[in-house]
Parts: sequence; C-alpha cells; structure tokens
Amino acid sequence: MAAISWVMQILHYPAFLRVRPEDWVAFHEFHCLRVGLLVVPGMALQTLGTAAAWVDGPQLFALVHSLLWLLSVGWTAAVTGPYHARIAQEPNPALIEKMIRSGWVRTFAWTGQALLALAQIALG
Repeated sequence: MAAISWVMQILHYPAFLRVRPEDWVAFHEFHCLRVGLLVVPGMALQTLGTAAAWVDGPQLFALVHSLLWLLSVGWTAAVTGPYHARIAQEPNPALIEKMIRSGWVRTFAWTGQALLALAQIALG
C-alpha cells in the first residue's frame, strides 16, 4: 500500500485538478473502478500483514503496526472516502486539494508499516 499511496499522492490525485469539468464524472467513475482493483487487494494484504505481525514478531512491532493499520483504514473511511463521495458528481478544486492533503496521513501510515515490516524481516 505504501507504493500505491506514493503514486496516488504524487501523480494521480494532483491530476484530478487537470480533468475538464465536462469529463469529470466519467473520469471519477473510471478512477474509482480501476483504483479499486489495486487498493482492495492491497488493503487485504495489509490487513493480513498486520495480523502476521502479532504471530511472528515482537509485540511492540505488532502494536505499532496495528496502530498504523488502524490509522490508515480509519482515515480512509472517515476522511478520504467522504472526500471522494463529495467530488464524485462535480469537480471541486478546493475539496480535491483537501483530499490530496488528507491523503498524506495514509501515505505516511502505510510507509511506516512497510518500514516496520522491513525491520522485522531484517531482524529475523
């Protein structure tokens, strides 16, 4: 999820601001369908990885991993998802900018999880 999130934050979400208003609804529907093909399996794997941290690692790693998971999933449900719902039918540059800024919370949470997983692997 970390890699997907970085691509979304740096490339894809800013591109929302370049879509012509008359193309917006079709673009947003396309985005939601296609990004779901990446994000749903990615978040499922993230959830499995979080659970595995409890089985195969120090409890501190597992706790931090779980807190980052909760932050990323909770933030998606409470903040980023609602922004998508609000802009689905009409592009609103101010809301798109807020969505982009809000996405950094998830990006850093997912990056933290990736770094923790790499540390667990390195520590064996």
